[in-house]
Amino acid sequence: MLLSVQNHSLASGLYLRFAALIIAALGCCSFVLIGGNWESRLAATQEDPVVKFLWDGESAPTLSDIAHYQQGKMEGFSPAQVIEHLIIEAMETWNEVPGSYIRLELEVAAHSDEKEAIMLDPFDGKHSIVVQSSELDLAAAFSVPIIDPDDASVISDCDISISSEETTVPLLLNTITHELGHCLGLGHPHDSLKSLMSYSNIGVSHALAADDMAGVIYLYPEKERDERNMLGWSCGGLAARTSPTTPSDRAWWLLMLSPALLLLRRRQSRSAMLKR
Repeated sequence: MLLSVQNHSLASGLYLRFAALIIAALGCCSFVLIGGNWESRLAATQEDPVVKFLWDGESAPTLSDIAHYQQGKMEGFSPAQVIEHLIIEAMETWNEVPGSYIRLELEVAAHSDEKEAIMLDPFDGKHSIVVQSSELDLAAAFSVPIIDPDDASVISDCDISISSEETTVPLLLNTITHELGHCLGLGHPHDSLKSLMSYSNIGVSHALAADDMAGVIYLYPEKERDERNMLGWSCGGLAARTSPTTPSDRAWWLLMLSPALLLLRRRQSRSAMLKR
């Protein structure tokens, strides 16, 4: 039974990775890379996939709906406890993408000197999460990904600033997940209404769309072999090529893509049910 489950999981992972390539090739869904042709990504490998973000364990914004969020599951939590939960949940959203090896982790400072060292410093080589007052009234948070000047394929530093102004739990979770996407190397696609990374997304859900998943699989593929070359397309600022031009081409691609999208949808629904 265990072997059967493992084989099913492996097959699902392989199919999802192939689906990510089809999604990008179709042009119906797309993702943008902040590094353009350099395909900048965090310094992680399959052998060492963990990237840690530092937080002082204390600072937190004012949250207006803690008592009502998820039917009161966080009622009685301190703001710091809530934000720690939200950061971890946002990280797990990216960690759970099948076919991607990246693993984001939160490291909470234990001592006062460690807490004082956590700051927005784009050149300290640390990924810090800081809560502070912001002059950007419309931004619940923003990130500052820094591309290594000596190696443009590496994001050497990515700090996230969370506004201390009052906000809601769903909006903050959505924003933190979005900013982590920038730290991973993803930019803003302008032609997707469902992508978490898109400016066009006006919802507050932190769920990833198919093109968000395709982007992180593209940058951090589990398999050593570069499957992107299978379809013969390259990634510039936008990791997608022109959609198939003839009706028969579109029909064939959609036929191939439909099971993948259904599988992605089923995995998202199953994950949402487990979290309830």
